[in-house]
Amino acid sequence: MVSSHTAPIPRTPSTPHASGDEGAAMIARQGALSMLVALPDFVFGAVYMTVLLGDGFSPALIGVAMMCSTLLSTIVEIPSGDLGDRFGQRRIATLGLAIWGLSLIVFPALHRDSPWLLFAVLLVWTVGQALYSGAPLALTVNAIARNHVKRRGLAIRVSMIAKWVGAAAGAAVSLVLLRPIGETRAIAASGALLVILAFWLRFGWPESRVSSTALQQHGMLSRLRSSWSCSLWPLLTVTAETSMLLSVMLFVWQPLVADDAHLPASANGVVLLAMTAIAAAGAWLARFHRERRLWDVVAALLFVGMTFVTMGLLHDPIVTYLALGMLEISTSYIATAIGTEYHMVFPDESRNLLSSVFSAAAGVAMGLSDFGFGLVWDSLGMNRALIVAGCCGLAFALIAVATSSWTRNLAQRHEHMHT
Repeated sequence: MVSSHTAPIPRTPSTPHASGDEGAAMIARQGALSMLVALPDFVFGAVYMTVLLGDGFSPALIGVAMMCSTLLSTIVEIPSGDLGDRFGQRRIATLGLAIWGLSLIVFPALHRDSPWLLFAVLLVWTVGQALYSGAPLALTVNAIARNHVKRRGLAIRVSMIAKWVGAAAGAAVSLVLLRPIGETRAIAASGALLVILAFWLRFGWPESRVSSTALQQHGMLSRLRSSWSCSLWPLLTVTAETSMLLSVMLFVWQPLVADDAHLPASANGVVLLAMTAIAAAGAWLARFHRERRLWDVVAALLFVGMTFVTMGLLHDPIVTYLALGMLEISTSYIATAIGTEYHMVFPDESRNLLSSVFSAAAGVAMGLSDFGFGLVWDSLGMNRALIVAGCCGLAFALIAVATSSWTRNLAQRHEHMHT
């Protein structure tokens, strides 16, 4: 939807899009990068809490550090997307990967010294992730002609599947190698891999094909208003809703495995490996999603809600494992299907900026979900909190339908006014 007081940004001519072979090569690069970045990211996520707690940092202090990290990520995310559109996604992604990797390399040497150094490292880590986020995929999709809809959808699915495959590989690495090499060396090695990938991105990838002449003439908010359309509202709503439900699952899976399945903490690596592999399957299943049809996404949201309710009512190891698997495959399916939808709507000139808006919305939704679910858990207990989360999932499906209908009617009225 174009604001009445903001002139739309003219679509600038770009260099010719990639040929079929070049487009396939870009998709292959994107898949490899997504997988290789997810591996060290997962390794760090699997051990940093253990390292910090072992060094005597209190959970409260770690919580404050992560809250600040989330807040900074939200602040940096959208401007970083704007910078990617203006100055090139490859350039911004390379800078982000390099900063991200260097923060992990120095983490083992600095995190013991003081809480302030801990804050500094985590904040630098956050900035690197925010700069990198969404830029390579925007670069890949823009390299494929807009009329090659199926190939653009394939690029998005490959990226999501590869990310989960990389996460599964990270889980396997954590399971097998952490004990022999130690947590701090694993973190440093993860950072080194990210720096290597930054060099590959800089020298092995092409730069954005979209001309930046007109982009320099408009501010970020002006571009955002001009690029936004009614059809993005239901997609943004579902993105936030799915992120909230995914956050709940990440919040509870370890206590559920320990309490209902009666497994030791050492088995978490095996469970996590299985969950990430199932998430990859969910991303693959999104190939059956039909463009501009959200009924399968609504059905998946309903299924997620009912699964949470079932987990709250039944306390059986088999039910717990099946439910976690169904939650993983459903949320991954929704995220991939919705990601494909909104990338088909984004204009090439603002793809990185709009991707960052969606990423920031997802991050805020997850933070609010963690906060709210934690309060409900403290007040009602985990089982009733799961039932509440399930009811929210059912309500989210209805909200998605209502938002989709509202935006469709709004678009029809807007079209009628201009005919």
